Amino acid sequence: MPLPMPVLDNRTWTELTAEGRALIPNAAPKWTDHNAHDPGITLMELFAWLSEMLIFRLDRISPAKVRAFLRLAGVTPRPPLVSSTVIAFRADPGTAASILAAGTQVADDGGTTVFESSAPLIVSPAWIELSPAEMTSRGSVQSVSRGQTIDHSSENGGAGYWAFGADPAVGDCFMLGFDTLPVAPGDILSLHVWTTTWSSDGAARDAIEREWKDVVADCAPDGASIHPCDPSLPPAPPGHPPGPQPPPWWLHYSARTSWEYWAGPVGWLPVQVVEDLTRSLTLSGFVRLAGPADHQPGPGDTKYWLRCRFASGRYDCPPRISAVAVNALLVRHAVNAGPENIGSSRGEAGQMYRLTRAPVVVGSTHVRLVSGTAHDDSWHEVTIWDGTGALDHHYHLDPATGKITFGDGRTGFVPADAAGVEMLAHQVGGGPLGNLPAGGLQQIVPPAPQTITVLQPFDATGGAAAESLDRAHGRALEELARPVRAVTAADFEALALETPGVPVARAAVWPGYHASYPCMESAGVVTVVVLPGCGSPPTPGPDFLAAIQAYIDRRRPLTTEVHIVGPTYVPVTVTATLHVARLRADLAAQAQEALDLFFDPLKGGHDGKGWRFGRAVIESELMAQLSSLPGVDFVDQLALTGADPTQMSCVNLSLCPTDLVASQKHRISVVEG
Repeated sequence: MPLPMPVLDNRTWTELTAEGRALIPNAAPKWTDHNAHDPGITLMELFAWLSEMLIFRLDRISPAKVRAFLRLAGVTPRPPLVSSTVIAFRADPGTAASILAAGTQVADDGGTTVFESSAPLIVSPAWIELSPAEMTSRGSVQSVSRGQTIDHSSENGGAGYWAFGADPAVGDCFMLGFDTLPVAPGDILSLHVWTTTWSSDGAARDAIEREWKDVVADCAPDGASIHPCDPSLPPAPPGHPPGPQPPPWWLHYSARTSWEYWAGPVGWLPVQVVEDLTRSLTLSGFVRLAGPADHQPGPGDTKYWLRCRFASGRYDCPPRISAVAVNALLVRHAVNAGPENIGSSRGEAGQMYRLTRAPVVVGSTHVRLVSGTAHDDSWHEVTIWDGTGALDHHYHLDPATGKITFGDGRTGFVPADAAGVEMLAHQVGGGPLGNLPAGGLQQIVPPAPQTITVLQPFDATGGAAAESLDRAHGRALEELARPVRAVTAADFEALALETPGVPVARAAVWPGYHASYPCMESAGVVTVVVLPGCGSPPTPGPDFLAAIQAYIDRRRPLTTEVHIVGPTYVPVTVTATLHVARLRADLAAQAQEALDLFFDPLKGGHDGKGWRFGRAVIESELMAQLSSLPGVDFVDQLALTGADPTQMSCVNLSLCPTDLVASQKHRISVVEG
């Protein structure tokens, strides 16, 4: 929603003239003729009309002023955005590896929507099918979990499968088998992994990288011009202690993986990893591996195997993969259009020119003015004139139409007369038209050899029209309302839930509470209990807690002591007798399932969002849950057993603030009649 604009003055001409007549007796007592024919009344009506025009302008702020106010809040309207996607190139069996140069273009079936790459690619003859309907013997996808091998080849490109199994252990593996040597020694094999959350992984990666850059920036000592956190820079000056070195952002907060290949009699050896942006297979991203010199077929088969081994650490939520592709390449809806002569300057104010192709990608244009043998490359693109002065060499780009406009001498400099105007480089594309569905990109432009096929496994996303001022207003309001400092309990909870790269499902905040001293009021202490979105029961590991602690520590008040803890599970057993009119064999099992769901830390409670931290187990609520089962007339003899299995209670069971319920095997009796 846009920012609310106050109404400064809403008086009309009629109200202004009536107000003026009412003031005449006090200001000029001898003025007694207030009729319309009086010249004084005529002048008053004229000034009322002028005042109404001024009031009309007073309540209206120009777009430039609105943009200036938004910049104060750190918000600028977004230009048109460019969509992107990852495609895979399939070579026919038996063909040799080929090279696609940077700038390779792929298009839809009609050739109207074109995408372009910015990096070269070695197209390997190896392949792994991306559609269960097209399964062949080319390539295998397997996982080895706790010694058990599971084949996922028929699931690749489907709903998803566990990379290391549903409960990974160190040593488990994600295996890729190829029917031919995947890459020659020294060449680069390009893989891409899509997780089941691929559509939101881009935003998660951006948040992780932004936080990492902020941490690196904080590592620089006061007055130092270097970052001791970055090993590529010189060490800190004498007398300045180096800051803590954060791990690279592409490393998982706990789990570590190792890519390996089968080398025959010597077994598995590490393969050189050029790039791995999957964060231990938890984010969608590229994996680029250098071909080893001694890659051998696997034992007992003819496939060449690569594997990603779970080397150390812990997964609080196991990685789940939707697809993995070989010969993967990122392409964007931004095509290099090359140089173009767009006209000659007439030395006039506000000269306009138009490019041959549109829409134009913002930030991709480069204009040069040519006067004889002299070249002027000092001109810069802008999409708004707000920050342009009279002498600035700026030109305005309208990305939707490809129109180029120069300044008028007050806003922007006027090009010299007779100077040639050349567009040295620009890109064509952007906007929502590039959001093609999966399978939309089908061919290489110009046509490639028949041995290469283009596949687009997932939708192209990210393309958007230019953001309107109203939408920028609403975004500014949302960003200003988003907590960036931990002050209130709600701030602590929101920040814990948004910790980048950590799968926090629930959080609760207890000010003045210390988990180690539950019976004492702890002034200045805030305890945050958190829960991951996976596990049975969900239990956060130490690295999970440490990552949230580090994120909140950078945002907490200096005098506040923050403790990030996991829940304590209190085993609860329910004893009850269900009275029914007619016995049913499955009723006791249904009661067990109903209680398990009611106590569930992620899906339980009355709202289905998980049992609340520290909420007591109420006897009447359990009776209501059991009474609602089909066929149950009433419930009696209900009792609760907590952490001490020898103590059975007929009253409510209280829990500490960081406690949750661990549902046990309940004692349910069913009585007929």
